[in-house]
Amino acid sequence: MQKSNKIRVLYIHDRPSGGAGESLYQMIFRNNHWNTKAIVFLNGGFLKEKFEQLKPSIKVNYLKNGSWLGSMKSKKWLYNLSQIYYLPKSYNFIKNVGTIIDREKINIIHTNTITIIEGGKLAKKKNISHFIQVRELIDLDYYQYLISKEKVIAKLEKNSDVIIANSERTKKGLLKLGMKKDKIKVIYNTVSPSTIQLDIRDLIQLDKEIQIVAIVGWIRPVKRIEDFIKISKQFHDMNEIKFVIIGGYGGNTNYNNFIKELIADSPNVIYINTVDNISCYMKSFNLLISTCDIESFGRTVAEALIEGTPAIGIQSCGVAEIIQHEKSGFLVEKSDVNSMVKYTKLLLDDENLNKKMGLFGKQDVEKKFGVETIRKKYLELYNEFKK
Repeated sequence: MQKSNKIRVLYIHDRPSGGAGESLYQMIFRNNHWNTKAIVFLNGGFLKEKFEQLKPSIKVNYLKNGSWLGSMKSKKWLYNLSQIYYLPKSYNFIKNVGTIIDREKINIIHTNTITIIEGGKLAKKKNISHFIQVRELIDLDYYQYLISKEKVIAKLEKNSDVIIANSERTKKGLLKLGMKKDKIKVIYNTVSPSTIQLDIRDLIQLDKEIQIVAIVGWIRPVKRIEDFIKISKQFHDMNEIKFVIIGGYGGNTNYNNFIKELIADSPNVIYINTVDNISCYMKSFNLLISTCDIESFGRTVAEALIEGTPAIGIQSCGVAEIIQHEKSGFLVEKSDVNSMVKYTKLLLDDENLNKKMGLFGKQDVEKKFGVETIRKKYLELYNEFKK
């Protein structure tokens, strides 16, 4: 198909970080390999430099401090009952992006967060399709808005042709809140194996014989890092095993101090701050544990599995769609530390089982979440709704 016939997609992303941001990057990294032309609006995030490198083949607009988009910066439409979106900040965005839509002959707007609804407004104005991607388990009490969640769902439906859920668990939460089933399309985030292999032991100066049990992600209460440290306590007398926490501290000072105290009292726990290109180190872990129960997808788990590292995760969240219990790892109930300890011992003691599960996980994740698999799903969706 000729270049002129490519579907032209405007991606509105609030920040190029996390599962949705990394997935978008992998989708458009080799954009000429599929039938779309991407134009991207971003607002900060840890992957800024990676997206910048896509220029000039991909048009990337990085706008500082969120001043260009009202609902993104203030989330007014979710948190202020009197406003659908914040007009003073949104007006210039709608005007400027509207010009780009006309100039670039955009066919589809793809928004990656429920905090932004300007994309839907623009799509209706320009008579083009709009998709909004939900990446939160908004049915949980963790997510609270001044507007009722049922009204949030109604606004999402009104402003979008399709609601993209990043997992079946996310879809389940949307249905629970009243979203129409035929409005939802489940498309997972995409995951690719790293082209570079690095050893975390080199980074933190450990002997090669040391076994590594890792947890990766922001240190916030919902991540339940304390459960990970509780697991480590059962291995305190085994010098050949280290429990490594990788990720920056979040904004909860009390929780941060709580975790710092636990780490100080745990000699077999090593804390590392955020690590660039952490996926490059996943293969060097003997095991990855995810103790969080609100993951709508669980990217770090998928990244570990695709590198051949088995994982332990929580049954009630999106991670349960990535880990196949007793095949690529194990699933447990929230804060079931005893079961986590049992499975950790099993995977560290039985090298053959570890490798067998690692191989199964690698093949399974590549099949379900590989770039070509997910690209095909998006291309089918884009073709269906192209106007």
